[in-house]
Amino acid sequence: MENSCMKHVEEHWQTLTVSANGAFEQGDWQRALSLYNDALYRAEVLNDHIGDCMRLKIPFIQVFLISCNNLAHTYQQLCREEEGENMLKRGIHYLFHLIRRKQIEFLEVQSDLKAAITNYVSFVQQSEEGETKRQHIVELVNEQLLENDLIATDQ
Repeated sequence: MENSCMKHVEEHWQTLTVSANGAFEQGDWQRALSLYNDALYRAEVLNDHIGDCMRLKIPFIQVFLISCNNLAHTYQQLCREEEGENMLKRGIHYLFHLIRRKQIEFLEVQSDLKAAITNYVSFVQQSEEGETKRQHIVELVNEQLLENDLIATDQ
């Protein structure tokens, strides 16, 4: 994709996100949800062109994770916690997908992964099954780290 197109997609994501933030702050959850979904679509388009994003220094990882977080908190306001939780899990799975496909080095996403896990745990702690869900995500993360040879096993 051409440089100008990539930059246009990033700028459109920013515009949509700012508009959605305004709707969210005003309590217009449905409008915020629609705009955040449109922004997520732009984040996905950027992720279809990772090489271009890296070359142009477009923060495609953060763009995607911000979109997931924004949607999660909007779903929470709409009392659709399960959908919100799924958006936060999607961010975690996305990071492991990048690592598994060797599209990005683990050290480059380590702080993003830590933040994504922290956001997820904070989100689910408010639910009745918070501790069970926290344990599940810790197991999932450990499993992914082992599968991708990012941590050693004690043998």
